[in-house]
Amino acid sequence: MISPSRMPLQIVRRFVADESGATAIEYSMVLLLVVIGIIAIVDQIGGSLLGMFNAALAGFT
Repeated sequence: MISPSRMPLQIVRRFVADESGATAIEYSMVLLLVVIGIIAIVDQIGGSLLGMFNAALAGFT
């Protein structure tokens, strides 16, 4: 049986050695970069589209 004084140390060792959550964090960071890139592209395209629609609207009036 494990003595109660050594149990917290073993829990900490297991927590430090566990890397199962690291992959999820890495994937979420990559996803964050992709989302930031998509937002930047949509922002650039949105400004161009707004200009085109305003020019088309001005042509009707």
